[in-house]
Amino acid sequence: MLMLALNNEEQASLGKECEDLKILLQQKQKELNNLKSRFQELADSKETSEVLHKIIENLQREKSDLNQRLEINNDEKSSILKENKELKNILQEKLSEVKRLETRLQQYAEKFEDIPALKRHMDKLQSDNDELNLKCRHLQTVEKDVQKLKKEKQQLETEIISQKQHNETLNSRLEILSVEKLEIEDRLRRRSPQVVSESKSCQNCFKHRNDISDLKREINDLRDRLSEAAGNKLRDNNPNIADLSDMNRPTSLAEKFSSLYTDEYTDAMEVIEDDMDEAASVKVMLDWLKSCYAWCQRLAKEQRDTLINRSIGFMEDHGGQKVILSDRCLIFVKEFQKKIAAESLAVVGQICHVKSVTQQTLSSENYIVKYIKKCSELCWMMQISDPPLFLNFDVNSGENLNKNDYNVFTKSGSKIDYLVWPVLYLHKTGPMLAKGVAQGK
Repeated sequence: MLMLALNNEEQASLGKECEDLKILLQQKQKELNNLKSRFQELADSKETSEVLHKIIENLQREKSDLNQRLEINNDEKSSILKENKELKNILQEKLSEVKRLETRLQQYAEKFEDIPALKRHMDKLQSDNDELNLKCRHLQTVEKDVQKLKKEKQQLETEIISQKQHNETLNSRLEILSVEKLEIEDRLRRRSPQVVSESKSCQNCFKHRNDISDLKREINDLRDRLSEAAGNKLRDNNPNIADLSDMNRPTSLAEKFSSLYTDEYTDAMEVIEDDMDEAASVKVMLDWLKSCYAWCQRLAKEQRDTLINRSIGFMEDHGGQKVILSDRCLIFVKEFQKKIAAESLAVVGQICHVKSVTQQTLSSENYIVKYIKKCSELCWMMQISDPPLFLNFDVNSGENLNKNDYNVFTKSGSKIDYLVWPVLYLHKTGPMLAKGVAQGK
């Protein structure tokens, strides 16, 4: 645009100069005509003629110079007009390009308006992807468990075959004894008058009857033991098979854990909120639960190790070689730990209370005592489950607040400000049993 303006000004200046030269040329032409007239008048005077000739020559040279300058100006004017036309074409192209850029800018602006919706869609896709990854990991765990179950099934089938063979042997003995019993009874019937005198035969008869009863009891006992062993093997370290008769199975513990947050947690929270703000109160309540969970984890392992070491130590102390308990024995250890859970809780609850509540003013508060007691009971039952249930305390501020895993405390938001209540899982890499609670921001 600036070049075009400069060229227009230069063109105007040259045009004006050309007009001035034309006017000057006309004036010189008039002077030439006047001089020609005078030349005719002074033709007789030689001196005057020579002067006039010189003047005429000068005027002609001036005329030639003016004509030459006029031609140069005309050429420059044509060049400027041509350049001006080219600049106009360039300007037109630039204007077209500006229009195209404005159109693209409008398109980009429309796309920028769709970015929040796209971002929300991306967040949803990311959440779905995380959930699918979690399900994939759970599926892999299930596949491993299935492989393990298949292997255990083969072992059980082998044991069942062995037990069947043993049962067949016992049944064969039972049939033999039954035949002998019938023979004896037949002999007794035939020799009934001599029964009194043949006390030895009666004694043999009673002996066989006792043997038959013992064999029947042994068979029934073996069947019960086989059924119990098969059930224990299937449930051993396998959370996918629950004992429905167990009042502390994972689903029941999940319900009790949710009730702990709505009942005992709320009552204890009202006691400590008098001296602290909301965030500090939540942290204290969460720390108490976390302490109970850690101590129950430690004490449960210590109890199992003690039960195993005492058993092994007794055998080794009396001349036995180094003993390694079989998987079947370890199952019985875990079952025994569940059987004595009620007796263990008295000691576990006392330890959790002393280790968790260090503030002297709060340690005797009734609602606090109830909350810590319930925390210790549930954490203990979680730890002696096979496998142990898992509470996730490892949550950092700024993480995404997944509404599928957490309920909102008092403030909503897309990010987590702080954890209020942990998520409960079936095991460390297992599915969720109970949602947690988090403060949003």
